[in-house]
Amino acid sequence: MFGPYNLFGVHPFLMLTILPNVTCDFDWAWYWRESLDDGVYAIGGALVRPSNGSRARYVGSQVNFELLWALDLHTTIAINLAGFLTGGFIKDTGPAGNVAFSNVGVTYRF
Repeated sequence: MFGPYNLFGVHPFLMLTILPNVTCDFDWAWYWRESLDDGVYAIGGALVRPSNGSRARYVGSQVNFELLWALDLHTTIAINLAGFLTGGFIKDTGPAGNVAFSNVGVTYRF
């Protein structure tokens, strides 16, 4: 959801091989602001949420799940589910709904 500016976080990651051609990844990241006098930024560096005087450090957490199925040497199907749970800083500084998103994709490499 955010770029790597004014953030620090904890990001455990678990990867399991379910079958020889099927893997599953699960990770959960928690984010806090480094400076309470600064906001949070987009990946490109644009300020997306100014501090507006908030003293809350916790930005929120993002959970991700991915299932990868290699059909053959060239073709992989991926299913992704993710969500962002807003923390105190986001709630203090504007609209603060949680976000959920998903993706299904096919990759062909030749």
